[in-house]
Amino acid sequence: MQAKSPLNIQPFVKKCFEAVKCLNFEQNGDITGMESVEGEAVQFVDAINPAAVGPVEKWLLKVEGVMKRTLHKIAGDALSAYATTERRSWILDWPGQLVLGASQVYWTSDVTAAIKSGGAKGLAQYGAKCTDELNKIVGLVRGPLTKLQRATCGSLVVIDVHARDVTVQMASDGVHDVRDFKWESQLRYEWEFNEAPPSGAAPSETLVVRMINAQALYGCDSWWLGAALLSLPSPLTAASAGMNTSATRGGWSLRRSRTAATARSWARFT
Repeated sequence: MQAKSPLNIQPFVKKCFEAVKCLNFEQNGDITGMESVEGEAVQFVDAINPAAVGPVEKWLLKVEGVMKRTLHKIAGDALSAYATTERRSWILDWPGQLVLGASQVYWTSDVTAAIKSGGAKGLAQYGAKCTDELNKIVGLVRGPLTKLQRATCGSLVVIDVHARDVTVQMASDGVHDVRDFKWESQLRYEWEFNEAPPSGAAPSETLVVRMINAQALYGCDSWWLGAALLSLPSPLTAASAGMNTSATRGGWSLRRSRTAATARSWARFT
């Protein structure tokens, strides 16, 4: 029945794709985008026509594929824009989860550069910069924002506070080498080339998450949509992240729960 009337799938979309409230259908039947529970909309890079694909189980797979390719592309675009746009403006231009991921990529890069160039002193200087950026975001939150923008900024404040605290603590501990365990034990996001990105795109740069000696590819799935408020990272969430990355490296598949301790705090791995 769904193959003849694809719109009937709408009440069940959230059960198929977590964090997605509905798919955007055009008058001609094409599926051209998706929308989160919070109202965040993303336009697909390619339209999917269910009538041309066939049974519902086939066109839903097509939709899943274009979701991943779209979010992968937007992630790359967001990272490129970060380098040329004021951060306060950049935050409001991109989907919330991509804002958090891209911010962590640049934090990882900047901390690595600070350690290499100045050791603990470089980290202290970068920690001060992190505080300045955090204050700017706090000022942004106090201004006129939409509900969705405020949720994105609120989540970013949580991540930025944790990133600043980690940076300052490493400076206090005298970290001067990127191989120091205090740095390698942090969850580090990097954008680098991969022959088989999890989005299904052609060989290209993608998001890689590392912790200690484990690494995992960011999933680029529908968890990237939406801007739910994060819980404050803690020793418990750090241990959870370490367990997830290590398990992924060992070939285990873990399902991240929506508990207060872990909900949306860390990456969705493949």
